[in-house]
Amino acid sequence: MPPLPGQASEGRRDPCPPGLLGAAASLGAVGMCSTPCGVGGQGDPPCGIVRTVTDSSEFLGKRLQKELLAFQNDPPPGMTLDEKSVQNSITQWIVDMEGAPGTLYEGEKFQLLFKFSSRYPFDSPQVMFTGDNIPVHPHVYSNGHICLSILTEDWSPALSVQSVCLSIISMLSSCKEKRRPPDNSFYVRTCNKNPKKTKWWYHGKYLTRTRNL
Repeated sequence: MPPLPGQASEGRRDPCPPGLLGAAASLGAVGMCSTPCGVGGQGDPPCGIVRTVTDSSEFLGKRLQKELLAFQNDPPPGMTLDEKSVQNSITQWIVDMEGAPGTLYEGEKFQLLFKFSSRYPFDSPQVMFTGDNIPVHPHVYSNGHICLSILTEDWSPALSVQSVCLSIISMLSSCKEKRRPPDNSFYVRTCNKNPKKTKWWYHGKYLTRTRNL
């Protein structure tokens, strides 16, 4: 878990100007200073948090570049990356998906949206279906939100975009009946646009009920 604003990460004891502290917090920095310095933060030397933000950004970029190359070279079955989606920013991907042969979704085409925070891969990506065709599935809401444990409590930094895609393929392929979750209408009216803001409860692998945070 990243330290809270005002809390120092291990090995960081540099004082930080309040202005830089706020800016770094907005970027999701993982190393927060414990003691502000100066008045208003003007004229103070750079501090550890600036280095931490830079290091974190470099790590995120390298990790996503590695995953992007792996996805392009060995995409999951029925999936391709929309190359245009990563031209301006590598932190947001669109993946085109085709329903697997022999399943209820055979021949259907879908799109997945991946958004990566500055804390990725320690924080799971935001993943949802997008576009005009949202699969009708007991664990997929009509707004594209997906109830899948790998996206929340079962996430690990060792996992990847490919891991998530394979889990979604498996989820759709094992479906026996096309239907929406029983609370779909209420959830879509009241949920946050970001599915990671929802507290999901699971029964076994998938959803039993939800609560918005």
